[in-house]
Amino acid sequence: TSPLSASANASFTASATREYNTTSIQFTDQSTGTVSSWAWDFENDGIVDSTAQNPTHVFSTPATYSVRLTVSGPGGTDFELKSNFFVSVPSSVSATLEANRDTSIYSENPDRGAGDYEQIVCGNAATMTATQVGIRRALLSFDVAGGVPAGATILSAQLQLKSNFAPTNPTGTQNVALHLVTAAWGEGTAGLGGIGAGAPATTGSATWSHAFFNTTAWTAGGSFNPSPRATTAVTGVGFYTWSGSNVVADVQSWLGTPSGNHGWMLRSGETSGIRTAKVFDSRSGPTPADRPKLILTYRPAL
Repeated sequence: TSPLSASANASFTASATREYNTTSIQFTDQSTGTVSSWAWDFENDGIVDSTAQNPTHVFSTPATYSVRLTVSGPGGTDFELKSNFFVSVPSSVSATLEANRDTSIYSENPDRGAGDYEQIVCGNAATMTATQVGIRRALLSFDVAGGVPAGATILSAQLQLKSNFAPTNPTGTQNVALHLVTAAWGEGTAGLGGIGAGAPATTGSATWSHAFFNTTAWTAGGSFNPSPRATTAVTGVGFYTWSGSNVVADVQSWLGTPSGNHGWMLRSGETSGIRTAKVFDSRSGPTPADRPKLILTYRPAL
C-alpha cells in the first residue's frame, strides 16, 4: 500500500482468487478513511475498468492477473496492488486424442490378428451365396489420462472413425455398436496379412482366443460388456461418430482410473451367412486425418 495519505487507505478482497473464466467475481472495497472515488484496474494495465465501490468482474481470458484499487478522498489518494492475485481457468478446453492401440480379431482364425495394420474391421464376413466365413471385431483404445489433466470433468466425448472401403458388392447400411472392453489386451505387430483374415499373431497380440498371444487367454471373441455404449449407422465411405452420455461416462471413468481403461470394441451384425462387415482406417493408416480420433471437451479442475 502506498503511504500517500493517512486519510484514505486502500484495501480490498474478492469472492475468489481462482475461478473459471465465465464466473463473475465480486470485489469488495475494504478501504478505510474518507473515500469518495474508486478506480479498479483488474489487469494492472493502467486502464480503469470500474469506478464502482464494490464491482463485479469476469476475467474472460484465462491468465493470472494482478489487480489494483486506487481510492481518493479529501485527504488524498492511496492504492493497493495485489500481484498475481487472480487465476482465471478456462471453463472448457478442447482436445483430440489419437488411438494408442487398435487391432482386429477373427472367429475363423482365432490365432491371427491385425495389429499395426492400416485398417480395422468389424461385422460378419460371408460369401454372396450366404456361406459363412467368420465374425470380425475391432478393438481400439485411447490414453485419456495422458491427454487430459487429472481431476478434469469430461463435458463431451465423440469417437470419430473413417470408413474407407467401398467393396464391389457393398454391405449396405449396418449398425455398428461400441462396447466396453473389460480386460487388458495387446496390439501386437501382425501387420501385413491384410484386413480380410489378419496375419499370424505375434507375441502380445490380441486375437479371438487371446488377450495377449500366446500367454493370456480370454473369453473367445474378447472380454466385453454386451450392452452397447453407442450405436451408429454406417453406410459407405466417410466419417462416422459415436457419442452420448455413455461415451462421456466411459472417458470420465478412464480418466479417474487409468488402470481400468481397456478401450472399446466395435461390433456389427453377426448373424451367420449375412454380410455386414465394415472397414475403418486404423491408427496405422496412411492419412493422419483419417485415423481414429477421440474428440473431447473438458473442464479443468480448479
